[in-house]
Amino acid sequence: MKTIANVQIRELECGMMEEQRARYKEQLELYKRAVNQQKSDKNKVYSLHKPFTVCIAKGKAHKPYEFGNKVGLVTGGKPGKKSSWPSRVLPATRLMATR
Repeated sequence: MKTIANVQIRELECGMMEEQRARYKEQLELYKRAVNQQKSDKNKVYSLHKPFTVCIAKGKAHKPYEFGNKVGLVTGGKPGKKSSWPSRVLPATRLMATR
């Protein structure tokens, strides 16, 4: 499967003109990284559509890992009317434990 995917990526690159290669350089590098990643690699690609997705270690028996990003939220407002604002996306550290 890995060999076939690498051949497809190479054929796609060979069929592109220089300006197309420059335009799609980031996507092609992402595809190569996803195809050639090893089990022990640190910065794995979990989603081609959202490459910033990380693996979060939850430590629960029924669901030990989740995939996504951690976000800090600020809540406030008047009684009966609560509001939430995203304050920041927390650093994308792989296998972050949430306790």
